[in-house]
Amino acid sequence: MTKPEEKTDSLAGDSEKALADLEELSRNINQSLENLAKIKESLEPAKIDPKTGELLEVKPEPELEELPGTALNMSQILNQQATNFFDTATNNHFLLKEFFIAEVNGHGQITRLKDERTVTNQNSNYLNIADLRGVRIDSLSSGMQKLSLGLITDIQQYKYKVKVKKNKVRLYQTQGFVEHFPKDHQHAQLTLDAANNAGVKGKGSVVIMEGYKEVASYKPFEYNPFGTKDKTIMKEGISRIEQLDF
Repeated sequence: MTKPEEKTDSLAGDSEKALADLEELSRNINQSLENLAKIKESLEPAKIDPKTGELLEVKPEPELEELPGTALNMSQILNQQATNFFDTATNNHFLLKEFFIAEVNGHGQITRLKDERTVTNQNSNYLNIADLRGVRIDSLSSGMQKLSLGLITDIQQYKYKVKVKKNKVRLYQTQGFVEHFPKDHQHAQLTLDAANNAGVKGKGSVVIMEGYKEVASYKPFEYNPFGTKDKTIMKEGISRIEQLDF
């Protein structure tokens, strides 16, 4: 015959086992729900590569402090591209035409880019997409947005041998057929101002950069998604002495 205290101990043991089984079941259910949520998320169309059909790793939008190059503006990037070109090339004309679909955060910084550089758009492919992530677009209105973005730089480099005397500038060896500056020529004034500021005169050489850099948004026209310019976001003219040697 079972003693009362033995029956009580048996009931207590059954209760503990039942409670442990219930906790294990609860953990299994929670784990199953988490797995189901992950599967559902991975099966969304936006999470699948349309070309390969493979699942894409989903990463959250980076915070502002995580973006590289936050101190750089687009105008600085375009300036650097021109400088790099003339440092290494013998060609005196630099033409950059780059086209991207860009996502921009509320601080005017590029967070994502889709390459739209094509022969149709006369692309030059000087820019690396990775280097543009985090760059701030000058003069862009605030607010998150998606843009059909065109980046243009067109700069001509002029190299002159000059003679500066009093308030006159003459060429004694030039590119092409020009023998002297007209009195009102902009390059003559630039050279004269630079020579006066440097306190030099006589024979020397000068390198002048002239052109413009531009950031603009575009809209489709016929078969070209960047067929027509929609809005000029930033445009800066360039006319400066790059080098003065006397």
